[in-house]
Amino acid sequence: MPFKIQSTECHLAYGTAFSRTTISSFPEPADKINIELRQDKPYHNKAGELIQEPIEKSIYSLYFIPSAKMMMAINIRSPSHELKIKYPFISNDDLAARLPRIHRFSDVAWKVWSGLPNNDPGSLRYIGHDYVSNSTTEALMNKIFGAAFRGDKEVPWPGLPFGLDSDEGKALLAAPNGLGTARILIDRVATLGPRKVTVNIFTGANGDGYYYCMLWDLGSP
Repeated sequence: MPFKIQSTECHLAYGTAFSRTTISSFPEPADKINIELRQDKPYHNKAGELIQEPIEKSIYSLYFIPSAKMMMAINIRSPSHELKIKYPFISNDDLAARLPRIHRFSDVAWKVWSGLPNNDPGSLRYIGHDYVSNSTTEALMNKIFGAAFRGDKEVPWPGLPFGLDSDEGKALLAAPNGLGTARILIDRVATLGPRKVTVNIFTGANGDGYYYCMLWDLGSP
């Protein structure tokens, strides 16, 4: 079924990159898989202990398009992030003891990606964030753009591209919205192999104004 696209909406254009469009609709990829995971039930930590109190606001909302070699983060609120909000003075040891066995974006996303039927995990090329709301990443993107674009200016695709040989690219990879990509590249190097990585930062729009988007291109295997 086709779905409606607003002329300034940040979206996936045929599964290969973000773009703008003035057409009213286009067919959604047949192999698009939407996943929403919540830590809203008792769970086991790394030590195998049962933790009865769920982390109710923790959520991983993602979608995957194997034919486009892409995974996309829509809404990420990690267990670590939510526990620090709920218990602002929690120690690092207590935090580690309360975390689920699988809790990082990189591990959650890879577990789903590598388990998709008829999918080659090593084919992964694109990792996107279609709504960057993390304040640290957002502040860095503001600095890179040279102004606080959020809410008052559009920076359409392709926005600003950076390689990891640039200071901007290195800083974005080290930012909260880049660390998941970094960990996937490091932890899954045996599957992915060495890659030449670039990143594009740009804006999308909704009824409340513009927001930041980020697309990592891992390059060809």
